Amino acid sequence: MASRHFHRSRWADFSRGLTSGRQAAAMRAHLDAGCSRCASTLAAQRRVAVVAAADAWPAPPAAAVRSIKALFALARPEHRSRLRSVQLKPTFDGALVPAAAGTRAAVAPARRLLFESTRFALDLHVTPRPRSRLADICGQLLEQQTGSGVAEVPALLILGDRILWSGVTAELGEFELTAELTGSPELWLLADERHPISARLGP
Repeated sequence: MASRHFHRSRWADFSRGLTSGRQAAAMRAHLDAGCSRCASTLAAQRRVAVVAAADAWPAPPAAAVRSIKALFALARPEHRSRLRSVQLKPTFDGALVPAAAGTRAAVAPARRLLFESTRFALDLHVTPRPRSRLADICGQLLEQQTGSGVAEVPALLILGDRILWSGVTAELGEFELTAELTGSPELWLLADERHPISARLGP
């Protein structure tokens, strides 16, 4: 039996295939010489490796990682100041359309807002909460050419240097948020990493 034993950390690397060729050859020769102590250590380390592999968290989707990194970058005022956002043009405001006779109610109805550029359309439904400054917003980001939703787009609602809300558009380009709209915050959507689009939301 060989007299020199290898530390269990070496056997941990060996069990995972992380040992260099010369070192691995020496350790195999040590086992072949009949060292039962090191053989037992290696068996234990292999069991640990199997359990660790079974319990390992799967890697997050690449799109989710990109979205999180983009949101962190966009949340920094100094980063936003370097970007040239494309301001979406308001093309429809439901508040400017007179309500039909007999439809006025004590509770304010949802207000539809539509913002557009040559490439994108942003469709928002804003519902004020009773006796509150908050409003619930349901939105969808669409491609103008195809009419399809734009998924996995990082989004921020910003008022000055404050982040009022952050999120990512879902599979059909939809998103939901609750926020206070006093002060006319801006909704930024990073549909293009170099030129994000934005829309100003008034009261």
